[in-house]
Amino acid sequence: MKLSIYKIMNRMIQFISNQIKWWVTLVLAIFKFYLLTGIFLLPLKGNSQNISLQMCHDSLEQHFPLANQSERLLELYELKIQDLQKQYLPSAYLKARATYQSEVTSIDMAVPGLTPPQVPKDQLSAQLEINQVLYDGGLTKASKNLVKQQLAGELQKVETDMYQLKKQVNELFYLSLMMQENHQILELTKENINARIQVVGSGVAQGVAQASDLDHLQAEKLRLEQQIIGLELGRKQALEALEQLTGFQFPLNVKLELPLETMPESTLLLRPEQKHFQQQMQVIDASSELSAKKRMPTLGAFATAGYGKPGYDMFNESMHGFYLVGAQLQWHIWDWKTNQRAQKQNLIQKQLLNDQLDAFNQQQAIGLNEAEMRIMKLEQMLDKDLEIIKLQQKISDRSARQLENGTITSADYLRDLNEEKQARINLSLHQIQKSQAMTDLIFLAGKPTSKTKTE
Repeated sequence: MKLSIYKIMNRMIQFISNQIKWWVTLVLAIFKFYLLTGIFLLPLKGNSQNISLQMCHDSLEQHFPLANQSERLLELYELKIQDLQKQYLPSAYLKARATYQSEVTSIDMAVPGLTPPQVPKDQLSAQLEINQVLYDGGLTKASKNLVKQQLAGELQKVETDMYQLKKQVNELFYLSLMMQENHQILELTKENINARIQVVGSGVAQGVAQASDLDHLQAEKLRLEQQIIGLELGRKQALEALEQLTGFQFPLNVKLELPLETMPESTLLLRPEQKHFQQQMQVIDASSELSAKKRMPTLGAFATAGYGKPGYDMFNESMHGFYLVGAQLQWHIWDWKTNQRAQKQNLIQKQLLNDQLDAFNQQQAIGLNEAEMRIMKLEQMLDKDLEIIKLQQKISDRSARQLENGTITSADYLRDLNEEKQARINLSLHQIQKSQAMTDLIFLAGKPTSKTKTE
C-alpha cells in the first residue's frame, strides 16, 4: 500500500515537473519572439521614456506633411522632363476633309477636238502630316535646365520651411523642459514642507508648537499644489503642440533631455534661406538663357501623305494618292526688343534678391552676436546661482531646526524655504536658457544639433 502511494506521488511529481518545463519553454519562446521582433522597444504611452530634441527633429522630418513634398516635386520634375524629351520625337497629325464649292477656276478656250480640263467643285481627301525637329537652337536643353533649377528651388524652399518648423519645435521643447524642471523643484519643496508639517503637527499635539504655524505650512502646501497643477497643464499643452508638429506620441511621464550643445566654430554654413536665395538667382539665369534661345534659328523636316481628289494635280478628278516632303528653317530675327526687356527684368530681379540676401546676412550677424552675448551672460549668472543655492540651503536648514525648536515661526521658515526654492528655479531656468541660447546660436550659424544630456 505504501509502495503504491509512493508510485502515485512520484508520477504526480513527474507530471508537475513536465508541466513546469512546458510552461517555461513556452514563456521563453514568447520572450524570444518579442525580443527578436523588437516589440519591447516600441514607445508606449504610460511608459517612462527619455526624449531628446534631435528625436523631435527626426520625427518632424518623417511625419509632418511637408516631408512628402520632396517626393512629389521629384515626380513632377520627371514628368516635365519626359514631356521636354518628347519634343525631339516626330509629331503626326491625321486630317480628313470633304468640301463642295460653288465655283472653280475654268479655262475658256475653244480648240477644235480638245476639251479643256475642269477643276472639280467637290473635293475629298485624307492626309497624314509628320513633322520632325532637326535643330531647335538649344531651346529644349535650356527648357530642361530651367525645369531643373525650378525643382532645386522648390526643394530648397521645402528645406527652408522645415527649418522654420524646427525652430518652432525648439521653442516648444524648451518651454516644456522648463516646466518639467520647475515641476521637479516644486515637488521637492512640497516634500520639505510635508516633513515640516509632520514635525510641527507633532509639536502642536504635544503643546510645544502653535497651531497657526501648522496652518501656515498647510496653506503654503496648497499654494504649491496650485503651482504644480498650472505647470502640469502648461506642459501638457506644450507637449500636445509638439505632437501636432512632430507626430511623436509622448508618453504621459515623458522626460525631456536637456541638450548639451557646444559653441560652434567661427566658420558659418549656409542657412537654408541663403541657399534658397542663391537658387532663385540660378532660376533667373536659366530663364534668361531660355529667352535668348527662343530667338535662335530652328530647322525641321516635314512630310505629308494623302489620298483623295483632287490631289496636288487640281485637274485630276479621280481618287488617288499623293505626298509631299520638305524642310523648313525659321528664325525670329526681330522681336521688337522683347528679349532685351526680358533680360533687363531678370537683371532687376537678381538685384532685388541680392538686396534681400544682404539684409538676411546682416540680420544673421546681429542675431549671432546677440546669442553669443546672451550665452556669456548666462554662464556668469550660473556661477552666481550655485553660490546663492549653497547659502540659501544653509539658511533653510538652519530655519528648519529653529522651527522644530520653536524659536522661529513657520512664516520665517517659509520665507527662507521659498528663497531657496526660487534660487533653485533660477538655476534650472538659467541652465535651460543657456542650452536654448546654444541651440539658437547653432541654428543661426546653419549647423545641426546633435548632443543631449543623458541622465
